[in-house]
Amino acid sequence: MINLFSRKKGKKKNVIMITADALRSDIVEKLPFLGNLISKSTFFSNLTTYQNNSTGAFYSIFTGIYGNRNGANSYFGSVTYKRSECKTITQYFKEKGYFTIGHGMSDIILPEDGFEKYYAELNESKIQELYENMIKEIKDSNKNFFVHFHVAIIHSRIIENVAKKFKYNDKEYYKRVEKNKKEYFKYALEADNRIKNILEQFDLSDCIIAIFSDHSTTYGEKFGERFYGSLCYDDSIRTFVIFHGKDFPTFKNNDVLRTIDIMPTILNVLNIKIDNKFMDMDGKSLIPIINGEKEERVAFSEVAPLDGASDYPSPKKPNLHSVRTNKWKLIFNSTLNKYELYNIENDPKEEKDLFGKRKDLFGKSLKEEKEIIEILKKYIEK
Repeated sequence: MINLFSRKKGKKKNVIMITADALRSDIVEKLPFLGNLISKSTFFSNLTTYQNNSTGAFYSIFTGIYGNRNGANSYFGSVTYKRSECKTITQYFKEKGYFTIGHGMSDIILPEDGFEKYYAELNESKIQELYENMIKEIKDSNKNFFVHFHVAIIHSRIIENVAKKFKYNDKEYYKRVEKNKKEYFKYALEADNRIKNILEQFDLSDCIIAIFSDHSTTYGEKFGERFYGSLCYDDSIRTFVIFHGKDFPTFKNNDVLRTIDIMPTILNVLNIKIDNKFMDMDGKSLIPIINGEKEERVAFSEVAPLDGASDYPSPKKPNLHSVRTNKWKLIFNSTLNKYELYNIENDPKEEKDLFGKRKDLFGKSLKEEKEIIEILKKYIEK
């Protein structure tokens, strides 16, 4: 159990956030470093991201607000982000006197608001030196710090070995799922080792660590999605978070939760009050769940496929929408005006579409189908 009132006053915790870009939730426990870390951490293995591209995902994680409300609802969301109405986790820590420093793989991939130092870098040959310099800046600041590292090695390998070699509708790619899976695991091992090297540079005794993936990726299980950003199935939108530090117990949970819950959890455990002058968060702290409360949360996702990555591209506005509960998953394609419904408990790979096929004795759609459609409509209409 987490006691939010046990910490001595005046003792601040440093915060380390690490994004393992495109790391799958079903792989992370199999990795040598992260698997061992999970064994002594709080691990939520079934988070749903708002969007399976980094821009939409990051803006929702750093604000706790879905992109259909904060404005960052596509690859180009940094342009439409409602900056004056949202407050990032970084801004909270800067206001508390922390030295705030971060890394992302581009200038637009995540909100820079609140970062005193922000570095955009994707070139693998420069990452090690960049991280060494960032860590030196943290030490030289002589202040409590909030830092974000974007470990994008999996992303880089996928772009190099998948995106540049196969088109989204290349049937040959989807015939080699097992080979794709083996190659992906090699990339995941590289990411695992990089995270290990980062954390070894810090004294973690007074740190809160949050390691998560912004979105997942596929091995080509579903035709039409080579990696991510094209479809709305769990293969590419299911992620995870590991919380590590003295404030977090050894705990595992597999219920459906959301990446928008990461920010309010960190603020909650550090007793930082939510600023009500800004847009309300969609996310909620996970501390009550760690402390034993039972609560089912609905997870909402949207996808805005790029041109050349889908039969129905919509790069600036989502046209695939979904809601997820522990039992059900509903997907709506607004371009085709088509629904899909899956019983996730019985069909975790989303292979048997039940929409319109489950009828009562009078030939009408069952109550659950109607209810989840109404839930999705409320999210889309926000």
